[in-house]
Amino acid sequence: MKILKDTLQESNGKWSAKRLTALASFVYALTYELLAMFCELPSKEYVFSGLLLLVASVLGLTVWANKTK
Repeated sequence: MKILKDTLQESNGKWSAKRLTALASFVYALTYELLAMFCELPSKEYVFSGLLLLVASVLGLTVWANKTK
């Protein structure tokens, strides 16, 4: 699990809340859509789009913060 630790932790060894939020939101978005496809549950496209927008904005904030340092 070294790749997860290297990806989700900052250089000082603390876990990054932004990176953890992005990972959790992405996993939830995939689970939501896969359950909707295979279990024939109703799916709202704004939920999936909102989760992906959250992932993109959190990752964008992380990159912007690292670039301005």
